Amino acid sequence: MNTTTCYLALALGLLTISGVNAQVNPKEKFASALRAIEANYVDPTDDEQLTDAAIRAMIKELDPHSQYMSRKEAEAMNQAMSGNYAGIGIQYLMQNDSLFITQIVPEGPAEKAGLRAGDRIIAIDGQQLAGNGLSNLDIMKKIRGEKGQPISLTLVRRSSPDPLTVALTRGTIPNRSIRSYYMVDKTIGYISLGIFNTTTRSELDQALNALKAQGMKSLILDLQGNGGGYVQAAIGAADEFLNQENSCSIVCPVMAVKITIIPEVRGSS
Repeated sequence: MNTTTCYLALALGLLTISGVNAQVNPKEKFASALRAIEANYVDPTDDEQLTDAAIRAMIKELDPHSQYMSRKEAEAMNQAMSGNYAGIGIQYLMQNDSLFITQIVPEGPAEKAGLRAGDRIIAIDGQQLAGNGLSNLDIMKKIRGEKGQPISLTLVRRSSPDPLTVALTRGTIPNRSIRSYYMVDKTIGYISLGIFNTTTRSELDQALNALKAQGMKSLILDLQGNGGGYVQAAIGAADEFLNQENSCSIVCPVMAVKITIIPEVRGSS
């Protein structure tokens, strides 16, 4: 018979979990800790907040590119991936309480203000980011807002010995997947694809048709700085270039799922 004992130290606010299952099975240890907090903590607790905090702590043990988004954060991200929004036009990566700009949206407020990929934002409207435990959703709320509203960023740039303070005005950020496309010469086309979102397929169709009309015979598809996005959007983009005999693999940590891309019947001129 397995037993679980909870020791509650009121002065220190400590909960100690013991029991055969909890010590052997990490998942059971986590569940036991959550149950012990619910049963013994002096104030009411929010299971979702506790779980999100625990997951974030786990993610910190992985590589810097691994991130967790809560339900609300995912909803905010989906909004940015599915339609226009008011902001400054950057993609960023949170790492160790630092906000690194990974991509600048062409013609957005950030580009017009001279922000660059690689800049590290250390404060927004005078509030320091480090040490405040801000979530990805908190950062989104600070950067986004209504069109025309001002925002001030303090950032560190490798080429500058001192922090820079940049004033921007929020604007409407278009939900564009393709950053640019043009003809390199008479037969070679070029497309820069910045993100896989809900408009990727239609934008890619438009760009390819325009380049073909200009005599394109071969294509350079530039994915430098591509921040990822929706898997189905990436599959849709691959469908443009693969025939029925080709396949692609989506690689996960524990398995590789092999799928065959069957081209759609599409008209072109």
